[in-house]
Amino acid sequence: MSVELSKAELTVLSVLWKQQPLSVRELHDRLKTGWAYTTTKTVMDRMVAKGFLERGNAHGVNIYKPLVSRPEGMARWIQFFANDVLG
Repeated sequence: MSVELSKAELTVLSVLWKQQPLSVRELHDRLKTGWAYTTTKTVMDRMVAKGFLERGNAHGVNIYKPLVSRPEGMARWIQFFANDVLG
C-alpha cells in the first residue's frame, strides 16, 4: 500500500508542481496558508522522509523538488480523504 498524502503535503506539492526546485523560503513565500516558516520547513522535512520530496543543495541552500507526479499525488490525496475523513 502506498503512503497517503495529507492536505498539508498536497498544498506543498501543488506549489512545487508549478515551479521547481524551490527552497523552503521560496515555497513558503508562495503558500497562501498562513503557516509559520517553521511549519513549512517541518512539513517539507517530513515529506523528504516519506519519499514525496527530494532535497538537494544549490549554493549552500537546500532546494526541494517533488518525487510524486500530479496524478499520483491526487490519487494519494483521495486515498487519505477516503480513509481519514470519510472513515
